[in-house]
Amino acid sequence: MMVAGATGVSRGAVHKLLNVLVPGSLQLNHLWQEMTGVRVLADELVDEVECFHIIGTVENSEDCEVWLEKDRYIVRRLKETTVITEEMSARMSLEQQSKGRIETMTKALRDAGLRDEEIAQTLALSATVASKPMTYCHVYNYTTITVDQPIDEALFTS
Repeated sequence: MMVAGATGVSRGAVHKLLNVLVPGSLQLNHLWQEMTGVRVLADELVDEVECFHIIGTVENSEDCEVWLEKDRYIVRRLKETTVITEEMSARMSLEQQSKGRIETMTKALRDAGLRDEEIAQTLALSATVASKPMTYCHVYNYTTITVDQPIDEALFTS
């Protein structure tokens, strides 16, 4: 729970650092910090704050853009584009119904307190949900950022 309270502005940096300290503790699909083919575009204002505008590739060509404050290097905006191809869609549908995934989902649902009939309904619905080929674009804007302020202890208790 402590990590969950600290991950917002970092967009993965906290997860990456946690994996350095405790290897294998978290699995992430993409990390914007691992971009390749990075280019710096013209500076831009984000919420009246001057920012570097950086574009690069995480998985597909130029699929990630980051706006960093010029003075403090804090992420102000992040844009990620994900392309689901026909091949990926077919693979995801197969993975959705794999024995290991069903066992993991069943355990998680049981641990969450669901009854067997609710678990069966959830698994049946999950089997019908297929990822269709498409392009997703996610934009994260960080408009209220507090730096060097005390953190409420309540964030670190469950």
